[in-house]
Amino acid sequence: MKKILSLIMILLLGMFLVSCFETEDNFKVTYEAYGGDPVPSSLYVKSGSLITKPISDPSKDGYVFIGWFQDNEFKTKWEFDVFKIFTHTKLYALYEKIPQPHLISFDVDGGTPYLEDIEVEEGRLLPVPRAITKEGYVFKGWYLNEGRTEKFNFNQQIETDLTLYAKWEKSFTGYRAIKKAETSFTIAILPDTQIYTNRGKVPHGKEIFDAQMNYIVSQHQQENIKFTASVGDIVDRANDILMWNIATNAFKILEEANLPYGVTAGNHDFPGLTNDGRFYVYNDDERTGHQNYLSYFPKTRAQKYTENYGGHSANGWNSYYYFNGNDQKYLVLFLDYYPSENTLNWANQVMEENSNVPTILVSHILIRNGSQPSNGYFQYDEAKYLFNNFIKRHDQIIIALSGHYTGQGYAIMENDYGNDIIFIMTDYQGDYNGGNGMMNLLEFDTENNLLNLHSFSPYVMEIPEDKRNPLNDIEILRDNRNNYSLPFDYQQRFNSFINKE
Repeated sequence: MKKILSLIMILLLGMFLVSCFETEDNFKVTYEAYGGDPVPSSLYVKSGSLITKPISDPSKDGYVFIGWFQDNEFKTKWEFDVFKIFTHTKLYALYEKIPQPHLISFDVDGGTPYLEDIEVEEGRLLPVPRAITKEGYVFKGWYLNEGRTEKFNFNQQIETDLTLYAKWEKSFTGYRAIKKAETSFTIAILPDTQIYTNRGKVPHGKEIFDAQMNYIVSQHQQENIKFTASVGDIVDRANDILMWNIATNAFKILEEANLPYGVTAGNHDFPGLTNDGRFYVYNDDERTGHQNYLSYFPKTRAQKYTENYGGHSANGWNSYYYFNGNDQKYLVLFLDYYPSENTLNWANQVMEENSNVPTILVSHILIRNGSQPSNGYFQYDEAKYLFNNFIKRHDQIIIALSGHYTGQGYAIMENDYGNDIIFIMTDYQGDYNGGNGMMNLLEFDTENNLLNLHSFSPYVMEIPEDKRNPLNDIEILRDNRNNYSLPFDYQQRFNSFINKE
């Protein structure tokens, strides 16, 4: 009997306890601490009640407790003095990982200087280490593995200890000497570069373009390069931004070395074709439109070379620069192809203001290569008009450079003063690899009264001989269209205008 009474009492007590906690008006509150300690005990509270914040926050090695949240996505933090309980509720602990320092080591693989290990806080970016060098090699970057196949990205956050491995590539041993006379100076000529910007035609064109620029930077002292001139057709398609990006980045190589250059617009640098396949002859209003040439090669870009910069035409398509060679000041005038009357008026003014300065004219379309190296000729009436109404009227124009036609050649024509003007035309864009990096140095040998043209490819010079295409990878062109010397009496030619009152 006593056992039965005891059992009844236990049942009554249980019913009493349940009635005190889990009822329609009481809700259970639990806590998910995600490995933190201590975990607050669950409790039952009356609907509409506040709950008290647990006395102790859970702790977790390597983490800082942030607070309790009402959702496991941690969007809403639980406000204990504001939020009330109206249903069964689970609160979730949010932690923030304590940043740990990670050791970064550098394997310079024989390079100098030696780089000490550094510590970088977790989640931070690794600062780019100081430059290292290794004689006979070119540094190619830092890699994550000893095999140097996985390149390290300096924009990625550090999450663990790392050893970075320097990768080296055997460097190019050197370029062949080009100019003939020790006392001469040169200007670099970039024939049509359009194909190098067209990845569809030459996938590695960017590397070819950059090789030409790197050569100028590397050899500007040895070859005494005073100025670089592009004859136009900078890109293959005027409306293709990717092509302009390749071109503009190539010219940045010269800018970073603070080497002066000038560019002119070729027909491929303008949008639009006529029905007969020739490019429009734009008037000045059309040429001042929102076109990529003006965006990528504006006046502000040219003005960086304050010692060399002369000025721009009002429409922005034409410019002129100065350089000094063997104590003589020279001017380089860039005219767009088939310049308008307004442009020629501007050019005439520039010539009048510099009437005693030897001038090199650069325009995309002038002469065409003839049947012989020396019999270049004017094909279009617009080029003839430019010669008759501008070039030959200014005695100080001594040389005129152009491209456009695949081929090479020159012509010597007489101006209105009975003096010679040397026209030089070179273009390789229709050849293997869009020219395969072929460019020119025009050498001014003032001591021996010669003007020498050299044609060569720095891109090919950088290719190991055992990897060259024997038919097309030619370092230096030595035929009489690409390598020739012309007699040029500098003093006699200059006297007629330099000493003019």
